[in-house]
Amino acid sequence: MLRFAERGFYLSLFCIYAFVLPAGSIRGSQRKTIGLNKIEPTRMNITGYKTQTTEPNQRLQTTRNVEQKNMTFGNSIQRARTRCREVLREHIALRGAAGVRIIAEAAPRNASGDIVSAPDGLQLPLRYDLVFEASPGKFESENADSVAIEFTEPAFVTWERTLSIEIHRLCWDYMQFEIPLDCTPDWEWLRDWFMKWFDAQEVRVADVDGLLGVVHFASDPEIENGTARFFVDFGSAGDDALADFLDILMNRGFTKCLIGKKKGAQRAATDIAV
Repeated sequence: MLRFAERGFYLSLFCIYAFVLPAGSIRGSQRKTIGLNKIEPTRMNITGYKTQTTEPNQRLQTTRNVEQKNMTFGNSIQRARTRCREVLREHIALRGAAGVRIIAEAAPRNASGDIVSAPDGLQLPLRYDLVFEASPGKFESENADSVAIEFTEPAFVTWERTLSIEIHRLCWDYMQFEIPLDCTPDWEWLRDWFMKWFDAQEVRVADVDGLLGVVHFASDPEIENGTARFFVDFGSAGDDALADFLDILMNRGFTKCLIGKKKGAQRAATDIAV
């Protein structure tokens, strides 16, 4: 559920060549589940769901305000992912009910049929939540709304007894990471991880909802005061994508990670309590 207007160059390169393959042409094998089973037992207090949007005319998704206490890290991640997936599925169904042709999780391509990547930085591609045929031969992209889980107070967990994680909010399709740095990092690992779960070759098998289990977007890291900050849209990927990400952080020697913005920090999107 993309939130980065500076990536607007993708729109100009978006064309019908990206969507000539029928759904039955998607091929591949099932992915192996890693799971979030490496966390130290920790309980969390959660205030409830909120929706966020950056486009004034974008439909706000109504969600139920829930009070959940004593949830584990795995429970919280699965709840955030499940709700994001529900919103995405509902959004696809809404367009489908209108009788228009839709393609879920489409990656923009150029006239040659190649996936388009950013021209600078990590040079990563992206996926839209869906693309629909607005008129004969004319396709438009669309992204569903985000759903965030807010915490009453920061939660602290430890991954594999090595990586300390401080959590302020969870938003599966707009997850902010902050990582303290002690040197100038090589970000090739982030690109490799993203491309693994992006599935540029589109070998993954779509599920019953037409979703591929892939990540949609990752921003280039911004470094300020010795801390790197970036965002990831985990899209329809499973929690094993996050587990893989945390494993890589740990194996590369990182010892601390913050997820979500601290209270008082400027939001990248407007939160609407429900």
